[in-house]
Amino acid sequence: MTLTLEEILGAIKENNSEIKNMNTNIVKIGTALEHALKELNDLKIKNEKLQKQVNIHETEINFLRREVKKNNLVLFNVTEKENEAEGDTLSCIRELFQRFEININEDNVNECHRIGKKSGTRPVLLALTNSKLKKKILEKREDLKTLKISPEGSIVKEERVAEF
Repeated sequence: MTLTLEEILGAIKENNSEIKNMNTNIVKIGTALEHALKELNDLKIKNEKLQKQVNIHETEINFLRREVKKNNLVLFNVTEKENEAEGDTLSCIRELFQRFEININEDNVNECHRIGKKSGTRPVLLALTNSKLKKKILEKREDLKTLKISPEGSIVKEERVAEF
């Protein structure tokens, strides 16, 4: 099988045409790759900015959680009456603190209720309106321990986990 010079030139032209098409496709792929890499880089920068914002917001949220709980006390071993209502809990706490010359009225308290499941004596969450009263109660900690009552500052879950 012998090919003529014209057939060989025709095959070469056809191959050149295919090579040009391949080169064009390679250029298109290169352009698309450059575009994809630019988009990827832009997304990476955007992700880093968003991560910084998330970190800032987490810090703010943790601060606000601590602020909300900074005047809270959790009182352990306060005797619980059967079928005790929330109003009864506050009355019980008032009577308890009056023994130690600490006056608590409704203006000093945001919340006062038992926390946890009903099994045994549940702790009392006492959310106060100011830190002075909390400090006064904590100063009487040793006196309260004579009744086996222990007041503790209320902390956020993350801090509780970190302590243990």
